[in-house]
Amino acid sequence: MPNCACNSTSEYCITVAGRTSIADASGGFFSQPPNLSRLHREGITGKGVGIAVIDTGIFPHIDFCVPRMRIAAFADFVNGKTAPYDDNGHGTAVAGIACGSGMFSSAVGAAPMANIVALKAVDASGSGNVLGILSAMQWLYSNYKALGVRVVNISLGSEPLGARDPLVLGTRALTAAGLVVVASAGNSGPGGGTLKSPGVAEQAITVGGAEKGERGWYAAEFSSRGSKMQNKPDLIAPAVEITTSSAKGGFMLMSGTSAAAPLVSGFCALLIQRYPKHTPARIKEYVLSLVKELDCPHEVCGNGIFYPF
Repeated sequence: MPNCACNSTSEYCITVAGRTSIADASGGFFSQPPNLSRLHREGITGKGVGIAVIDTGIFPHIDFCVPRMRIAAFADFVNGKTAPYDDNGHGTAVAGIACGSGMFSSAVGAAPMANIVALKAVDASGSGNVLGILSAMQWLYSNYKALGVRVVNISLGSEPLGARDPLVLGTRALTAAGLVVVASAGNSGPGGGTLKSPGVAEQAITVGGAEKGERGWYAAEFSSRGSKMQNKPDLIAPAVEITTSSAKGGFMLMSGTSAAAPLVSGFCALLIQRYPKHTPARIKEYVLSLVKELDCPHEVCGNGIFYPF
């Protein structure tokens, strides 16, 4: 499998799905639904549940290390390093939305006590290849039980390759093993049929991006759309200026479907803490039962908006 500098024409290309910007964190909209706060107060925080983040790596941010170290494992499929690092920032931001502790900011992740398994499969420029992602998936398949991983967040994507798409096959294998796979839809909207892989996988919980305007929630223009032939995306979630952890040590704003997916991943960890015997299919069914239906085609908004619930 060749390495590549990612572009829209390379069938083997992987790009992260987030569009990040450094800004005053106090100015962003943070997706912290009231019901999440209630669950946290009741002790449903994701404690004991591992979330694997296949991305650009992770910076050991204070929100992952206090009150305890929650980076349970790190594996680097790009440079072969052993200590956690993130030379892009995307993976750290994604992990913050899923499970930042919020001890020193308002940026409380959906599952603030979940453990993190960070798998670096994308380089400093935000580019990678299918082989790197498959290597991360294979590593996870071999190690998820020992690390207590139950949820996989994949906020990246490549052009779908049809029935034998390797990322779809990898997603199927992980789901069959009992892992909930949450994938971002991609940022190639507003055209139809623009979903990225592995978000096209039936087994994945595919999350598009939502934005809030004067009339309420709607699908962000950048969010990739499904087609009449696909029952995708599954839902949309807040994806514009989400406050999260920065690989520079502070906090930042993140926009894109990469920001929407980890909110759902974190919530899945809460469900698994509460219902540890639930299968991935049952968790997906539960999540979709909580969305609010929108006056919007399914290929744009899926089943609806995952906020509030």
